[in-house]
Amino acid sequence: MTLRPTPTVFPELLTWGGCASFVANFLSLDPLEPPEGLPRYLFSSSSVLQSQRATCFECATLLCSLLLGAHYDVYCVSGYAVKEMCLLDQSLQECPLLDTEVKSVISEQEPQENKYTVKPLRELKSNFVTQQEKKKQDAEAARFQKHKLQESEQRPADPLQGLRVHCWVLVLSGSRSVQENFFIDPLTGNSYTTDNDNFLGIESVWNNLNYYVNMQDCRNGCAEEEQPRAFEMPRSWVSDIPISKQDLETCWPGTQKVTQYRKAKLEKFAPDLMSDGLITRLTTYKDLNCTDVVMVKEWYQHRNDHLEEREVNEVDSFITESFKRVQRFHLLCKSS
Repeated sequence: MTLRPTPTVFPELLTWGGCASFVANFLSLDPLEPPEGLPRYLFSSSSVLQSQRATCFECATLLCSLLLGAHYDVYCVSGYAVKEMCLLDQSLQECPLLDTEVKSVISEQEPQENKYTVKPLRELKSNFVTQQEKKKQDAEAARFQKHKLQESEQRPADPLQGLRVHCWVLVLSGSRSVQENFFIDPLTGNSYTTDNDNFLGIESVWNNLNYYVNMQDCRNGCAEEEQPRAFEMPRSWVSDIPISKQDLETCWPGTQKVTQYRKAKLEKFAPDLMSDGLITRLTTYKDLNCTDVVMVKEWYQHRNDHLEEREVNEVDSFITESFKRVQRFHLLCKSS
């Protein structure tokens, strides 16, 4: 048995989100070969941490071991998933950093309530005009969704649809204030509902205590009922799983990670790796082939000039730099 519950002293690994992010960032994927077959062997989590390369089964095993050590009720799941999930292809997904940027701008624009503020005059606006504007916005949203659907349909159909083997983690409700069951994809660290369309079927689930196999035979409906069989999970043969503070700091294989999203590329670098203090670079593109750059945004830390962000607008040839506030009259923003 390859699972080994692993308690940790690091606060970053005390929540499911922290554990999932660490596993997804720290390991590089070794795709299953063949993609429709189970792996012939599994490396232990301690070996995987040294090589920083793992199959989806080894990624799920490490994540499940960390979550068990953090007192979550979790299981590894062996089943089938879509091609993009099995191959860690996120090129059709929106970059999560772009969503964060949009939400932060919206929150800044929302007015703060103040009970002493004078109420504004009533806005005299036609209901008809409001309805027309809403229809226009709905039509724009529908056009955008249709455009995204057409882009996704340009890809050829997967001949192995429904046959690609994948392994992920099931988190059950009840422990650690978890309200609902959910899945975690160990390759990305993202959570999903248990009815998400990316997951196509389940063959078995297991943890350090139990093992459940899907052995349904529906030829005779429910006429036949099998008697439960006693089963005892063997003890783990895996040695202690060592995770150091340096592992948490370097985080990515080769101390950097590049992820391709839909019309965007996200690059992350370990702290102090780049001489100029660069830790994150987000590049957005006009086209799906990612050849025509629209904007480059970079984040920095530990710089003598206290530069934190730089945004280069390639369309308007405009550069904006933001600095950390360190004293009262310090420069906060510069545009050129």
